[in-house]
Amino acid sequence: MKKKVRNKLLILLVTVEVTLAMSLFRSSNIFKKKLSLIQIFFASEVDNAGTLRSIFWADEKAISLYLSFCDVIVFDITYRTNHLNLPFTPFNGVNHHRQSILFGCALLADEQRDTFVWLFNKLLKCMHEVVPKVIITDQDTQIGDAIKIVFPTTRHR
Repeated sequence: MKKKVRNKLLILLVTVEVTLAMSLFRSSNIFKKKLSLIQIFFASEVDNAGTLRSIFWADEKAISLYLSFCDVIVFDITYRTNHLNLPFTPFNGVNHHRQSILFGCALLADEQRDTFVWLFNKLLKCMHEVVPKVIITDQDTQIGDAIKIVFPTTRHR
């Protein structure tokens, strides 16, 4: 029982810290100036209460790599954090030297179709509306449905 209470308090504390950090990040002139120099794309999803649900980010190098090597992307949701059980979802690809490259990352609130639709729309916006030709994932039906909605011309394997 104590462990459950401690875990719930930890989740609440982290949620408050992330929400405060995001509001500071969005309102701070220092961060806005640094952000304009770094060229990072950042998107967040909040619920009706203003609690952070999901975030997606990609830096300018990742965006540039995506625009060059986006024929095939790999989307893997098997990574999980141990405290909050939020799926960490990197978008990966391969360059012309057969090296693994990172296109962007997300922390997701859940593994539901609407969450994946939100994420794929943010990826598309971030990557200048360039649609990948193939997305390789595990065969999760929620992901497959979201791919059909956001990337109707993309092959899903």
